[in-house]
Amino acid sequence: MTTQTEAPGGTGTTAPDREDGGGTGTGTGSPARVAVLCHADNLRASLAHAFGPGYASVNPQALAERLAAERGWDLARLTVYASSDPHTDNTSDTLLDDTGTRAAWLKRVGGTSARLTTQPGDVTLRMALDGTAQLRDRNIGILMVMGAGPGFMALAQDTRTAARQQNRDIRFASAFAPSSHPHGRAVPSADLSVSISRALVEKCLFSAGATPPSPRRIYAGRARAQTAEPAAPALRLPRLRPLRALYGVGFAGSVMALVWEDVVAAGGHAALAWDSWRWGVSLALAAAKSLLWPLYWLARALGIEAGG
Repeated sequence: MTTQTEAPGGTGTTAPDREDGGGTGTGTGSPARVAVLCHADNLRASLAHAFGPGYASVNPQALAERLAAERGWDLARLTVYASSDPHTDNTSDTLLDDTGTRAAWLKRVGGTSARLTTQPGDVTLRMALDGTAQLRDRNIGILMVMGAGPGFMALAQDTRTAARQQNRDIRFASAFAPSSHPHGRAVPSADLSVSISRALVEKCLFSAGATPPSPRRIYAGRARAQTAEPAAPALRLPRLRPLRALYGVGFAGSVMALVWEDVVAAGGHAALAWDSWRWGVSLALAAAKSLLWPLYWLARALGIEAGG
């Protein structure tokens, strides 16, 4: 069972976290609306470290919904942030089901109702900026981060500042899977620390037998039917590079021309009596002269003899 505790440095409002998972005391009697910011790579890595590699295949949408439902919150929106840069650490990609690699996992996330945001580099700054913008939404009572570390202490302070300025109760919550991983602890200054248990994550894994949904948020284009036969690989024709082709033809022609000059100079039919050593020397000299065949023939045309 997941738990949440009141952390020091809260908003100072009279809105205790109830045992039955109640809201934040907005005074309206309606469930508190929560906006969730999820750092995809950090969440996957921390879950894999805490419970095993297979738990990296978690469905963040299902996880956020269950965390909110257990506390009587209303999940207003979930945004999943992922870097578009290639990752060298494949620890969290060694999954126990057929969800495959990180790219396949992102395709599955793109098929949920979560908003998937990808960008180059570290996405932490983008998360903080979006979190600050969401604090202006007066319908949001809780701002929760998943897969976040100490770097989000400033966002927790911004939440308390927004609560004072708007004269209402806004809480900053941090969801984490307890472990020795750098992201296996709550943000130190969070108002609510939400511990993610193994049993809860097991209920939120992508089904091993499920077909990955259409990656509609990953790339633009029409998705093929999942039941369609895999398309045959397209025949890849070699690309024609005109300069390389011209040089190759000129080189081969020059070698043949120079060897023929040696044959004619030896008396034509007398070359039939050459041994393999003399043929090899003639071919080697012709190849050496033909490496820069345009310059060689230009020199010949101007009457400059290269010798040999």
